Amino acid sequence: MTLHLRQYYFGLRAVILGFTLILGSIAARAQQASVAPPPGGSKATTDADFIAAADEVLGQMSQITGLKLMTPLKKSLRSREKSALTSSSR
Repeated sequence: MTLHLRQYYFGLRAVILGFTLILGSIAARAQQASVAPPPGGSKATTDADFIAAADEVLGQMSQITGLKLMTPLKKSLRSREKSALTSSSR
């Protein structure tokens, strides 16, 4: 019985490590690709880019895990200042 639990936890750790490596490589590619900011980038374009990137990552993770989305992901964009205010009020 304990052998099965050890194998399960080892497999779980391997899956988590794999996801971490995948997300890290995606982040590294994104940093390399965005060397210079786009000229005249409006806030609406930037927000749309972030939403598109979130959808792309979610789709990739769905394919990797084999799990389908049951409901659409709720997305919201907040500035650093707004996020800091929200977290400090808790």
